[in-house]
Amino acid sequence: MIRALDEHRLLLNIRPAQRSDLAALLRLENACFETDRLSRRSLLRFTRPGRDATQSHLLLVAEADDREEVIADCLLLGRRQNTDAWYPTGRLYSLVVAPEYRGQQIALRLMQAVLTAAANRQMQRVRLEVDPANARALALYRSLGFEQVDTLPGYYHNGRPALRLERALQPETSFTPNPTAHD
Repeated sequence: MIRALDEHRLLLNIRPAQRSDLAALLRLENACFETDRLSRRSLLRFTRPGRDATQSHLLLVAEADDREEVIADCLLLGRRQNTDAWYPTGRLYSLVVAPEYRGQQIALRLMQAVLTAAANRQMQRVRLEVDPANARALALYRSLGFEQVDTLPGYYHNGRPALRLERALQPETSFTPNPTAHD
């Protein structure tokens, strides 16, 4: 668990998701996404207990310390080559912050935690896809060193393109953003 205090004095607990978080995770998905939501079945799989060291994903949640309420989550997907090694590229599949908590650097704290976890798993890079119209997300990712590597026409259900961004990782990499970070 990571305890992080942001500039707005909101104390966060960042930790791996648990099965008991399922209802809160579903509420976040429904509140924040009109389409392309993670299903209950997927969330059940991502919160399966007892496989932290061997599972091929990491779902982190952020709780507001004063309310012990899940207010954000971040999902990193990876693949294991064998029991000792990961494939070199992880994929940031989802990052979501409850609307009433946006603008408090929560997405930044989650991204720093997930990038650290990816580097600790010896992943060499993390990729993600983002809608080019999502200016806040683009600013956050770019502040963390992500660079555009591709454009994917028709990626989203409505025919909109996606930008594929990528960031190289090293175990000692710093995940401190540049001063223009937003969430």
